[in-house]
Amino acid sequence: ACEETLRLHDTRYRRLAQIYHHGPSMTVGHYYTVCRHERPDGDWWFYDDITRRRVRPDDDNPASARVYMCFYERL
Repeated sequence: ACEETLRLHDTRYRRLAQIYHHGPSMTVGHYYTVCRHERPDGDWWFYDDITRRRVRPDDDNPASARVYMCFYERL
């Protein structure tokens, strides 16, 4: 899983998005993302091929889904 915040040397980073993979291998399956939108409340949104909806950061992640990539922004 992606950490909410990271510190590298003297710089802090905040999680912005993560891409998940659900399937038997990295070449077969489905990818989707959950990302933060910059609004006062910091809403998180789920996106896949046809869906977009507001979620909590860890919603809609089947137990077999794996984090494929995490994205961070500098604070």
